[in-house]
Amino acid sequence: MSCSSILRIGPSIIENDSNASTAILRDALVEHFDGSKTNNTSSTITTTNRYFSAEILLVNQFSSTQGGEVKEDGIVLVFNDVPISSSSSSSFHQNTFDSLSMAHEQAEEEDQCGDLLRLCVGVSIGKKQQSGTTKAEEEEYSRRVLWCLDRGYEYVEADLSDEGKRRGHNDRDKDGFARVVEAIAGTVWSSAVMGKSKSSQLKGSYEKAERALCSNSSVPSKETSTYSPPTPAVEVSSESKTTTVEGRPAIDSDERADAVSEELISKGGEEEEDQEEKNHEPTISAQEALSEVQAKHNANTTQEEEKHHQMEKDEELFDDLENAMKEASRIREASKNGMMSDDTRRQLAGDAAMRIMNLMSHLDFMDDEDEHGSSSDDE
Repeated sequence: MSCSSILRIGPSIIENDSNASTAILRDALVEHFDGSKTNNTSSTITTTNRYFSAEILLVNQFSSTQGGEVKEDGIVLVFNDVPISSSSSSSFHQNTFDSLSMAHEQAEEEDQCGDLLRLCVGVSIGKKQQSGTTKAEEEEYSRRVLWCLDRGYEYVEADLSDEGKRRGHNDRDKDGFARVVEAIAGTVWSSAVMGKSKSSQLKGSYEKAERALCSNSSVPSKETSTYSPPTPAVEVSSESKTTTVEGRPAIDSDERADAVSEELISKGGEEEEDQEEKNHEPTISAQEALSEVQAKHNANTTQEEEKHHQMEKDEELFDDLENAMKEASRIREASKNGMMSDDTRRQLAGDAAMRIMNLMSHLDFMDDEDEHGSSSDDE
């Protein structure tokens, strides 16, 4: 063993008191695991299961350990689970649940609590002489469970009578002394050593997996195969030197390779000549193409601007003609109503007539241009 696991049992028992709850539980554990009884303050038990075996040193709280490497793996705090109404003064009734707080604090100060297993066991001998469950008992049970949860303990009530020690070991959900035994046997102690059968089984599984891995790596898979078939230019069988094709001897492998090389070289030369001819063909530069596009765009823009300007000019002429016609109408109405003299009327009417004639002449000129343009287009 590389080290010894220590399981503390406390609080410390009263010397020469064989009825103390701590001594009763320790003796029951030794008898169960090793089939013997002991009156010493320390003893060794061995747990064995299908996976590992471990040797556990049961040591009373605050007792010293000597020799070898040891590891504080757990602690079992024991109290006398007696009825609340009991007032007996015997030593069995002196170790109550309330005395565990000081024992736990002292164990923490001495670094004796361990991290693998913590049990809080209420020991009784035979059934409790009580009828039913009272509210006070329920409250006391809740208080004990909460105290254990706050400090990392599992709360167990164990009947250590002969019948109680034999009860429940085959049940799926164990309680009492059977649960204490199950907790100790199921803990992976620091001193645990894997069993030979399990070790052999794991070793066999490892060797089997290793052989399978080696066999898989020795056969190349389809994805990892590096084989590539030879090219027709170099694949020549030994019979090709002696066979004939249409009465002619077959070409030797070296001659075939030379012929293929010459053919590739000639094709490469022809491709280079074609490329040179293409390079010498006249091409239009990008700048010239851009200039041509811009010239077309400018010409179209100029034509559109001229057309727009002509339309604006036509609109102005029509507006002026309309205003002149309105002015002539106003002069005529004013003359009818006697609002102006004849001289003034004649002068204004003459001016309006001249203005209308000028506008009409411009419109006639435009019509002539349109007709001339359309006739030239027809020709």
